[in-house]
Amino acid sequence: MVCIPIGSALLCKHDTDRRSGITSPEAGQQHRRCLPPSEPARQLKQSTMIGIDDNMPIGAMNIGELRSLMAEILESSSHGVGSKTNNTAPRRYVYGIKGIEELFGCSHATAQHYKDNVISEAVTLNGRKIIVDANYAVELFGRRKNDGK
Repeated sequence: MVCIPIGSALLCKHDTDRRSGITSPEAGQQHRRCLPPSEPARQLKQSTMIGIDDNMPIGAMNIGELRSLMAEILESSSHGVGSKTNNTAPRRYVYGIKGIEELFGCSHATAQHYKDNVISEAVTLNGRKIIVDANYAVELFGRRKNDGK
């Protein structure tokens, strides 16, 4: 089927399907894809989207247009737009008093003291389970050492 704008009314007329002779149910109706874009929208599309209309069906794109669109999207995402995973290190957790002992290389009593006082902000209790954000705990422990306590 082919959309053809008719005069200044911008109505669309569809060709009938040559095999069945059926006219589209949308025949004679106004369609967004046939309306001429406003000048600012046209300039924006030309500057950002490689000449692909926003109302173009994906099935109407050829392989070259799809490749260009995907390359543009990947390029814009690689510049850090909306990407926040590059800035943060992966979190590491230790579990229980035994995990604190292994993290700091200390005794059970000292690990209990650290859990209750020094690294209490990094500790999460879920029932009887002790979960410690290891990176944050080491940072808090370093602050304690720098404070001279």
